[in-house]
Amino acid sequence: MKCFNVIVSFTAILCIALAGCVNVGLEKRWGSVRRSQIIPVPSGKCLYAEQDVYGLLASNGEVLWSKEVVGARRVSLKKFGDTYYVLGDNTQLERINLMGDSIWKYNAPSGTSIFPVASSKSLLVLAFDQDSSYPLNSIELVAFSVADGTETWRLTDRDYQQMLLLPPQDFFSDTIVAPYTRGTTAWIDGIKAMDGTQLWRSLHSIPRSGHPFILAQTEDKIWLWQAKDDGVETFVIGRQNGAVAGKSVGASYSMADYTFIRNQVFVFFRDRTYRIDDKGKYLEFKSDWMPISSVPGVADRFVVLQRGCEKFGIMNTLTMKVDEGFKLPVCYYAIPGLSAGEFYLVPEVAPFDHQAFKMTYLTNKEIQTVKSFDALNELGKDKSLFDVLDNVRKIRQ
Repeated sequence: MKCFNVIVSFTAILCIALAGCVNVGLEKRWGSVRRSQIIPVPSGKCLYAEQDVYGLLASNGEVLWSKEVVGARRVSLKKFGDTYYVLGDNTQLERINLMGDSIWKYNAPSGTSIFPVASSKSLLVLAFDQDSSYPLNSIELVAFSVADGTETWRLTDRDYQQMLLLPPQDFFSDTIVAPYTRGTTAWIDGIKAMDGTQLWRSLHSIPRSGHPFILAQTEDKIWLWQAKDDGVETFVIGRQNGAVAGKSVGASYSMADYTFIRNQVFVFFRDRTYRIDDKGKYLEFKSDWMPISSVPGVADRFVVLQRGCEKFGIMNTLTMKVDEGFKLPVCYYAIPGLSAGEFYLVPEVAPFDHQAFKMTYLTNKEIQTVKSFDALNELGKDKSLFDVLDNVRKIRQ
């Protein structure tokens, strides 16, 4: 009976996901203007921001609650693990829960700016600009208690200006990645989140301004991009010890954009795309479509964007075939959700003039699995539970 209950629950989930499908396997769940930022949360919901307002959307796109950050012209959202923060004009920081309740608030001193850059389960680390009107002012690192927002430690002896260029970190980590430069030398430090002490240091030369550049980071690894002669050297180092896991030499350093998907960095040039795997290996990705996101729960599918941003699609990474979605008025980026097949499309520019979308994608195999559950209605007639389970097993193989 336990097995039967699991099957019924799974059936209900997939049937809900398939409700109202427009195209086979690809469904637009909702679209809404003025959504400049989306952060997926459990149960198909998402936090959103729009100018000076933030809130929570239900799985069907309805607003469950919304709030205004008083005195702020623009708000942004930040997630680390299962903690959520609202930032107003880079001066007002508030930790919230998913009911919209405030856990604590912090207002930066007048004339300063703050940028959440990392978090362990117990401490939130901010890049702290003591003089926001001066763009080359040195940046300090300050740690606050996740529980109550009290300051715990502060690093003031180095210029952490490049912390503002770090790729997003939405996970908890006990090791903070902290790049900084001095003269013709660049360091990348691994810093212990608990007390701010240095764990390791990776040393680099900087023949060109802005290098080395950190492309991506996970709980375990960091992807780096550094100019070398007429090309670049791409390499991956361990987050916990700074050791090089692998590296290779790549093409021109004049990239147009890049994305990070499933332990691979995709680097976009004007006429071609390359990828860097988790060993630092640099390979051409031969497609006119640019990967921009994973599809949760579907290992061999990417959300892809056509060059020129005319439309998006779903790429089968095994066959490189693309199932095209609808046309787009501007360039979009994609955000993977927390449920199988769920992802969001958000405009890169002019978000108040164009819609953000919630999408659901299911493979034909999953759709067939759902259909096979219809046989549950025939139990006791001409099919046994064994027949149904055997059919599901064959479809999933």
